[in-house]
Amino acid sequence: MKKASITVGFRLDAHHHDRLQVQADRLGESVGDVARRLVIEKLNEKDQVSLLAEKLAAVEKELSELRKDLALSVPAILAFAGKISQDDAKAWVAENLKPD
Repeated sequence: MKKASITVGFRLDAHHHDRLQVQADRLGESVGDVARRLVIEKLNEKDQVSLLAEKLAAVEKELSELRKDLALSVPAILAFAGKISQDDAKAWVAENLKPD
């Protein structure tokens, strides 16, 4: 079943109306159709920005957890490899990974 549509009206200054008219003429559409599409695109863009912000926050959290994991594992790897002492390995991690 098709959703009922609601009429939305607004005014534009002459400059913006002219720009809208040029775009409508170029696309072979009515000014109303172009305006509707632009409003819908902008509303959907806001939704996409929110989704990207959420994904970025998740990546930041994962990165922080990874840094913590590295801070725990790198000293052991370096010490067991026999290249440096465990204290030196911990110092290297503190200096280079700087976990939160």
